[in-house]
Amino acid sequence: MLRFASSLASKVSRLSWSRDYVGDGEDIKFMSPYTKYKTDLAESMCNEGRKLLLENAELDDTEIRKGVRMAVDSVLENLSRSAQMISTSEAIAQVATTSINGDKDIGALVARTIELVRRAEGHIFITEGKEPGVKLNLYSGFKLDWGYSASCFVTNKKKKLCVFSHPHIYLFTKKLSDLNDVLSLLEIAVRNPLLIIARDFDDYLLDTIITRKLTAGIKVCAIKTNVPPDLFIPTDCLKAIVSENDTFIIKTRHTVEEIGQTRRDEILYPGSPYRTVPDQDWLFPVLKVGGTSRADTSKKKSIVTHAVNAAKAAIEQGIVPGGGIAFLNASKVLDKLQTANSDQKIGIQIVQNALKMPVYTIAATAEVEGSVVGKLLGQDNPNLGYDATKGEYVDLIKEGILDPLKVIRKVFIGATSMFLNKLREGQLEDPERKHKKYKKKKKLDDVGIIQGKPII
Repeated sequence: MLRFASSLASKVSRLSWSRDYVGDGEDIKFMSPYTKYKTDLAESMCNEGRKLLLENAELDDTEIRKGVRMAVDSVLENLSRSAQMISTSEAIAQVATTSINGDKDIGALVARTIELVRRAEGHIFITEGKEPGVKLNLYSGFKLDWGYSASCFVTNKKKKLCVFSHPHIYLFTKKLSDLNDVLSLLEIAVRNPLLIIARDFDDYLLDTIITRKLTAGIKVCAIKTNVPPDLFIPTDCLKAIVSENDTFIIKTRHTVEEIGQTRRDEILYPGSPYRTVPDQDWLFPVLKVGGTSRADTSKKKSIVTHAVNAAKAAIEQGIVPGGGIAFLNASKVLDKLQTANSDQKIGIQIVQNALKMPVYTIAATAEVEGSVVGKLLGQDNPNLGYDATKGEYVDLIKEGILDPLKVIRKVFIGATSMFLNKLREGQLEDPERKHKKYKKKKKLDDVGIIQGKPII
C-alpha cells in the first residue's frame, strides 16, 4: 500500500473488525488497514446511493442493483488479472508486515514460520504464551482427515476442540465391535486422557463410550477414520488436538535450526524403522504470543493471527499493489462497461466512485494534495503509487507495498454486498419516497384484485 498507509491506521476513527480474516473467530481489538478499505467502500456507496435516491424519486432500484453487479464482476476480473504470485520469504514478510500496520519483526517471524510449513505439510498454531513477546516453537507429528465422532467429546467449547495432553492412543484398523475391548480402554481413561481411533464403531459401543464420558466425566474421544495399515503412532505423544473434521497428533519438539539443516524424514522420525504415510507427515509451528496483560495478549494474538492469514492469502492467490491503488486501477475499466439504461449506469458510477475513496482518504489523512490521485488515474503503470515519505512516485511492488488479492476481493465483495442489502431493504430511501412506493404498489394490487388478474 502507499508508504504512509501503515502509519495511518492509528489516526483514523476506530472501526469494528471484520472477522473474515481471523482464523479462530475471536473478538478482535486490532484494526487492520483492510477494515478501513471496507468501511471506505461501503460508506461511499451508501452515501452516494442515498443522495441519488433523495434527488430523483423515479430511479429504479432493481436496475441500479443490476449495474452494481455488472461493475462487481468487471472489477473482480480486473483484480484477478492484475495479481502477481509470490514465493520468496522476503515477499511473504512484506505482505505480513503491511497487513499489521508495519510491524517488521512480526512480519519476518511470520514469513519464517510459513516457510517451515511450505517445505513439508504442516499447520500453524497460535496460542497465548506466559511471557511477553512472540516466540516460535516447532513440533512434528501427523494429521488425520477425520474428527471426533460426537460433539460431546469437546473439551474447549469456545473453539469446539477436544485437546488432550500426553494422551494414550489406541488404533484399530478394523471395526471396533467387542464390548470387552471398549470397557478395558475406558478403565484407562479414568487415569489418563484416551484417544480411540478405529475404522468404525458399532453403534451400541459408541453409545457406551459417550455415556461413560457424560456420566463418569472421563477424558476420552472416539475418532472414526480409515486407519492406514502402516500408520505408526509412538507412545510418547505430547498432545492431541481434535476438531470436527481433523485430528492432529503432536509428537516431538524440535529447534528451528534443526529443521533448517536436517532432512524431512530424519526430523519427523529420527532413527525409526517406521514411517507414516507420506501425506500424514506434518510439521507444527506454534507461535506463542504473550503480553503485559490479558487484554494486551489478546490484542497481540489477533495481530499475529491476522498477519499469518494475510500471508497465506497472498501465497494462495497472489498480491496486488497496495494502498487502494488496485481499487483505483480497477475503477478505470468501468468506463468502457456497456449498459442497457441510465439507471444501470448510475449503479456502475456508484461503484466506480467508491473504488477511488481508499486512496483519497489516505491522501487526505496524510495531507497530500488531491492532484496526486488525479495523476495516478491518468497514468498507465498499474504498479505506480505515491510515497508520501519520499515525496515521489514509486513502483509499489518493488517497494514491497502489497495487498493480498484474496483479502482485497473479500473486502470489495463485503462492501458491495452491504450496499446492495441496504438498497434492497429500502434503508437508503427517505420515508416519504418509501411511502409513495407503498401506496403505488397497494393501488396496483387493488386493481389486480378487482380485475381478477394477479399483478406480477
